[in-house]
Amino acid sequence: MNDPQPHEAGDLADTLFRVQADLDFTKHLGGQTATDRLVELCQIDRGDYVLDVGCGVGITPCNISKAQGCRVVGVDLRESLIDRARDRARRLGLEDRVEFRVADAHDLPFEDNRFDAVMVESVLAFVGDKPGALRECLRVTRPDGFLGITEATWIEAPPQRIVDTLSGTFGPGFAVLHTEGWKKLLQGSGLKDVVAASHRITVRSESRDRFRRLDFKQYARIWLRSLSLARRSPEYRNLPQGALSDPRELINYWGYGIYVGRK
Repeated sequence: MNDPQPHEAGDLADTLFRVQADLDFTKHLGGQTATDRLVELCQIDRGDYVLDVGCGVGITPCNISKAQGCRVVGVDLRESLIDRARDRARRLGLEDRVEFRVADAHDLPFEDNRFDAVMVESVLAFVGDKPGALRECLRVTRPDGFLGITEATWIEAPPQRIVDTLSGTFGPGFAVLHTEGWKKLLQGSGLKDVVAASHRITVRSESRDRFRRLDFKQYARIWLRSLSLARRSPEYRNLPQGALSDPRELINYWGYGIYVGRK
């Protein structure tokens, strides 16, 4: 992979998820600021039972369990990410409050009305059947409980070439919506009292929020692992930095949105 080659749809996404597992790091637009606001709107507190769908390497479940004193289950499709998440919980001494499972958002292995709140961060944009995934998340939410998502959101209408490039990179199911589109999706799933807010991002704000998610020791582990992988593997040295030739162009059009409703 020394010379850049064209990617089949979704190939880069699979590579990026594999790299995230290797680095023990996943992120989402808005970072810790978005997560904090989602926790606030979902009214997550001590004693609550929370599900994080698409938990990646487990950063959000561990952080909110420590901060809020709640129990959290994290699920993700990729076993490699779940393995990292379990290691993180062990290192942080959270095994009694945080649990991780391999599971699909369309077929969650939980009974109806199980969780006080269900969170989904930067997952639905990658899901082809977005209404089906939301209905499944709502199924496991208790009556009067909360379902909340953070998602990439178009702040301004992008050129079609950007939409086509993202779809070609991450697969035909990948789709970013405008604020009203995400809001209507939640309302259509059966949620009531849906609140929606979108936010622009900058390189500075994203960098700042990224460093709020982990402490120095955890970031040092990531940097050392990254340097080691880059030395050993041409794939990591030549990994594209984003879906576009100039990823900064995306900042002109998208940001993140926070959308929360009650069952």
